[in-house]
Amino acid sequence: MRVVYKYIKANTKWLPYFVILAGIVLRINVFTDNRSLILDEANLALNIHSKGYLSLLSALDYEQFAPPGYLWLLKGSTTFFGYSEYGFRIVALLAGIVSLLLLYHSNRVFAANTVAWYSLALFAAGDIFLYYGTAVKQYSTDILITIALIIAGLCADVINPSSPKRFYLGWMLAGFSIYFSMPAVFILAGIGLSFIYTIWCSKNYSRLWPLLGICGVWLGMFGAYYFLMLNAQIHSPYLQDFHQRFFSILVPLSKDDWLHNGNLWGDLLLQLGGNTTLAIVFHLTLLATGTIYLLYKHTSKGIVLLLPILLLHIASGLQMYTLLPRVSLFIMPVALIIMTAGLSTLWQLKYKTIRIALLAIMLVSVYNAAYVRYFSQPLLHEEFKDGMRLVQKNGINGKHFHVNGLIENVFMYYTNIHPNKDEWASLKDAHIAPIWGNYDSLAQTFTRDAVIYAWYPDDLLKRDNDAYTKYCKVDTNYIHGIKLYICTKK
Repeated sequence: MRVVYKYIKANTKWLPYFVILAGIVLRINVFTDNRSLILDEANLALNIHSKGYLSLLSALDYEQFAPPGYLWLLKGSTTFFGYSEYGFRIVALLAGIVSLLLLYHSNRVFAANTVAWYSLALFAAGDIFLYYGTAVKQYSTDILITIALIIAGLCADVINPSSPKRFYLGWMLAGFSIYFSMPAVFILAGIGLSFIYTIWCSKNYSRLWPLLGICGVWLGMFGAYYFLMLNAQIHSPYLQDFHQRFFSILVPLSKDDWLHNGNLWGDLLLQLGGNTTLAIVFHLTLLATGTIYLLYKHTSKGIVLLLPILLLHIASGLQMYTLLPRVSLFIMPVALIIMTAGLSTLWQLKYKTIRIALLAIMLVSVYNAAYVRYFSQPLLHEEFKDGMRLVQKNGINGKHFHVNGLIENVFMYYTNIHPNKDEWASLKDAHIAPIWGNYDSLAQTFTRDAVIYAWYPDDLLKRDNDAYTKYCKVDTNYIHGIKLYICTKK
């Protein structure tokens, strides 16, 4: 047993560096797969293409919502790199890579390398982190700003800063993070309360007033952002309707209320570290242990990490923020850091058999949760480009090509904006098939026509398919989330 323990101690200290390297390579692999934009990405791309920097400060078209700082980053990257998938996604890629490095540093606040690698591995190779770490959405930058603020909050010396003026100025400027990441307000709230708690406990009350001033500046920045931009977005009928089932119950009173909240938070946990029973029990244990450790041993640091989770629940309960996993992605690295604190606590128990058991569970959980297949296989999702290429391969031109109305903007991006738009010039005059149109009448006009879909409600898809098969011989093709019907008149 002692030999095994010495081997573990000698070799696990290098694991974080290996994990970081693997995570960077995975992200670059997924980035270079150059998968097609999906609807939400295309909607944002159309906004970036059509609007200038000042226009991006106002409401976006196509029911899109993103902070202005992130939009400016996208505008800058596409101005420099062009309007290709790479130009739009490089911001997310760089944010994901830097986040890997910062998460390691935040883990090291609580743990040695022998255990700091574990939550880092979940982040490095988790499916949701890889996908949104290379997507045209703000979720990757949300993670980056969250971890950066947490590191600054955990390491700040609020009692005796080396340069008080720079300390206060720096933290006032941190308020601008709200304009680059909407959930930054949750993290800043945790940091602010942590600072106030630390000052209060030290009885160094002279430091309290400058900190309250900083919090006031943050509140003013958030207030301006809320009333000028967020208020209309939060109360958008589309947003409220789409996310209704992802809002938590603020004060659960019934069994159904508790089940609803449990399902929402449980889904976040599954996305974070896998859906095996072993992983679920292990991660819940780590979260509970980490929470107790932080509250009793490092209360100020615990406030930094735990208050954002509580505020997220409150905001969701007030229907002001959704617990849809991709939108709440920013809270997952917070949970990972808490898990690291809990794992470090368990690792420090004086029984070597416990450490060996913990290592075994860690290795099995990472093996089950890591998407290492993306080292050799592409991450593909709704490959619209492949669908159009198949249409062209079948000799069908735009006059006989029908694009489902739900993905009209994806078609618009590839035929009007993409640098290689000439590749699909023969399809540019395709028909946009209305979602609620008369597909029976449409199918009667087909000779040899193609109809393309991405995600679509099952009942509507069945309605359309029934219409096609009624009048045509139908060849159905499934292409990584894309459905392509090639209909030849009977």
